[in-house]
Amino acid sequence: MVKRVNSDDLSANTVPKMFRGIRWLFNSNYRENDIKWKPIEALFPKTVKRSGYKAWSIDQIATMINKTADTRNKAVIHFQASVGDRIGVHDQPLLIKHLVMMEWEGQGCYAVLLYADEDETVEEKDLRDRQDDVQGGDPQKSSKSIPLSQTYAQVQTSNSGGKTRIGHEFTVRIYEPDANLDSRDEDRIPLSRIEYRGEGGIRTTLSNPVFDANTSVLRETGENTGMFEVIIKIQRTIDGDTVHIGDWYELRYVDVSTPSNSSEEIKLRGKIG
Repeated sequence: MVKRVNSDDLSANTVPKMFRGIRWLFNSNYRENDIKWKPIEALFPKTVKRSGYKAWSIDQIATMINKTADTRNKAVIHFQASVGDRIGVHDQPLLIKHLVMMEWEGQGCYAVLLYADEDETVEEKDLRDRQDDVQGGDPQKSSKSIPLSQTYAQVQTSNSGGKTRIGHEFTVRIYEPDANLDSRDEDRIPLSRIEYRGEGGIRTTLSNPVFDANTSVLRETGENTGMFEVIIKIQRTIDGDTVHIGDWYELRYVDVSTPSNSSEEIKLRGKIG
């Protein structure tokens, strides 16, 4: 198998899976202690992290949701985007009873028990962790504390490098599943929900005509996507105040429907360039 891995004929991530049948056979016959698995697993080739080192971007999440027609799959994508665990977690039951209410830094959140039916020992899990076997697909029991007020609304713009040119159009996007009220229609978020702040005390909302928005609302990009967009411009003058090159600005959105029953202000800071 090592030769096949070295010659790219076999994925290193597949090797541990090839031993599952043998292990299951011994376990089902109550002979699990006849073989010392740790020395064998230590010989497995180092697994490969196929998904890379970066999280999915908002654009990528939106693309997956737009390309998915099945409501169940959309729910899975939303769950994965919020929790950040491997898709293999869905190989075992994930039930309401596996959510435990707790607090994290004074905020309400849930601990999620993953792989609840798996009987893997802590020692076996630690062995795979030392082998960097994070993406190999082997089941493991773990819990993840999720600050709910940080898992939903996100604000993003289409500007490259975070710089915005005066008088040039750019897109403001909000990923807000809570505003997706009708799965069969495109929902809307009022422009007044987005506050604009700039240097020199500038403070208004995107509903201000000075931004020359292409629509009167942030419109959902499709049925049941949870992604909302509007195209605006930042002008040289806003309500009598001059915008200068190098000034900073902030877009602020208040998420008032977090499961922790608290409001969270999401901020995106940009620069006039």
